[in-house]
Amino acid sequence: MNFQEANNVLYKGYLYMLITMIAGMIAYFVLLFALLSSLLMPFPGRPSVNIFTVMAAVIGGGLALMVAALVIFFKFHFKGYMALHRLGIKWAWWMAWGPIIYAILAVAYLGAAVVFPNALLAMIATGIPSWAGMAGAMAVALPLVILQYLLLAFGIVLFVFKILFLNYMNKYTGLPLFRTSWIMYLVTVIILLIPYLNILAGVLGLIAYVIEMLSYKDASSWTPKAAPGQ
Repeated sequence: MNFQEANNVLYKGYLYMLITMIAGMIAYFVLLFALLSSLLMPFPGRPSVNIFTVMAAVIGGGLALMVAALVIFFKFHFKGYMALHRLGIKWAWWMAWGPIIYAILAVAYLGAAVVFPNALLAMIATGIPSWAGMAGAMAVALPLVILQYLLLAFGIVLFVFKILFLNYMNKYTGLPLFRTSWIMYLVTVIILLIPYLNILAGVLGLIAYVIEMLSYKDASSWTPKAAPGQ
């Protein structure tokens, strides 16, 4: 896969991911609204709905979106970034493997978050907390805290690598959209730190995503003058 093909794959991946997430979220909330309406305001002749049906729809819809995102990521994003890595583009390896490592840490954190309350409840159920029970609860709580900080730290590291990657692509290709995208991402994170501006940060993040997507489209028709390492 050459430079243009790799960027075309990334453009398609970002486009398909955007379409899937928007369509999926719309369908998800429409279904959830319909189920909640049936649950809270039942009408004669309408199929009965209980809280378990709503919970199943929430979990099922979330899992469906996750599976769709994983398929798109591995089919397009991972393939495109690894192709750029093999061509010598700096930081592309982290763009391919970074989200996978982050997802593994997130799954481990969720697992610890499920185990810790159960261990704590088991200790409370015994009456007076024993040293062994407290030690067991702390043994589960410590990995939970460590994983939480690891997720935060690795998320920051991934963001820095993304900025470095987009900046390198801008220097290598001279295409201004790469520079615009990383600047927009940086502004988004800064706005996100300001209270009550989360919605604005979300809008700016979406704009940055679209600009990054279009930068790959531009790069798919750009001809490299020399190998990146030269």
